[in-house]
Amino acid sequence: MKTVYYTGLLYDKDEDGIYGFEVPGININVSGDTIEAILQDAHTILQEVINDLSSAGEDIPPSVNTESLLQQEVKARPILISATIPTKSVRINVTLPDNLLEQIDKVSTNRSAFLAESAMRRLGQDARPSND
Repeated sequence: MKTVYYTGLLYDKDEDGIYGFEVPGININVSGDTIEAILQDAHTILQEVINDLSSAGEDIPPSVNTESLLQQEVKARPILISATIPTKSVRINVTLPDNLLEQIDKVSTNRSAFLAESAMRRLGQDARPSND
């Protein structure tokens, strides 16, 4: 998987004590009580957008240039957030105990997706596999 970085803009708390965050060019806008919460939400949404575009075979939009954002008179701080672009899937042969396969089949209709998602979770990645 390839990691890409997007520049987002973090806006200070408004009169209600809510932070704002946007990712220009991707139409992601998030708000919340804490910076950590909105950055996590923004990351999750960005990853979903990237996965959806990739699955549909569409181009992944580039990040807006950070320097151009700094030159604008915007009262926000630029913050980078990352996402992973799924790469092409590779066919492999795997040997598993039959009872383990039966358990997988009870909870999933796609063994490959189940195993890939399980492996990514184990490796600490939160991206979905590509559908290639």
